[in-house]
Amino acid sequence: ARDDAAALDALKRPLHTLKGGARMAGLSSMGDLSHELETAIGQIELGMVPPDQRAVLALQAGVDELARMRDRVAAGH
Repeated sequence: ARDDAAALDALKRPLHTLKGGARMAGLSSMGDLSHELETAIGQIELGMVPPDQRAVLALQAGVDELARMRDRVAAGH
C-alpha cells in the first residue's frame, strides 16, 4: 500500500533500529544506507516523492543491498 501512512511508518521503524545498531557496530555504510532509505520513506510520506513504481523499485534495491551487507557481515567480511 504505497500511500498507506501506517505501512510506511512500519517500514521506517526497523530501518531506524538498523541504522543505530549498524552505526554502533562500526558499520557506517550500512547505517548510512538505512538512514537514506528512512529519509526516502519520509519524503514519500510528506508528498515530496510520489509513491510510484520508480520509488518502490529504488526502495527495494536499497533493502536488497542491506540484505547483501548483512550477509557479508554474517560471513565475517
